[in-house]
Amino acid sequence: MSQMITLDPAAINESFTAGFMRNVCDALIGIDQDDSAKLVPGVAASWSVAPDATSYLFSIRKGLKFPSGNPVDATDIAWSSKRTLQLNLDNAQRLREWDITKENVDAVVQVVDSTTMRIKPQRTWAHGRFLLALPDVRVETISDPTGIPQH
Repeated sequence: MSQMITLDPAAINESFTAGFMRNVCDALIGIDQDDSAKLVPGVAASWSVAPDATSYLFSIRKGLKFPSGNPVDATDIAWSSKRTLQLNLDNAQRLREWDITKENVDAVVQVVDSTTMRIKPQRTWAHGRFLLALPDVRVETISDPTGIPQH
């Protein structure tokens, strides 16, 4: 436990804590335990990639709740990305590696409705490569916008 600097998913930068948080936090999508080349649902129940690979549409699982009891929706995912970048927390660098910055996050991470979000990167990535970044809870953290500020 002395190796943990923080439990804020957006600020975790050390492997020990990241491993711990993978057991506590769900990523947007996951990697199949039996086949690491296969992506599986996480917070997103399903997703699709535009034919030209310029945008990714995610359907958020219904019925998810934060430990506080608050429901999880697409707005929370967008808020979490914005928070990480605006506060320039450790994992902001992981988002910037994919060209998501505090200046463009509103254009890149879009809430379509409460159960749908779109990520529209600033450039086209090789098919599937962008999706492989999302299983890491440090890249697309999902935090409770009413709970985090209280702590």
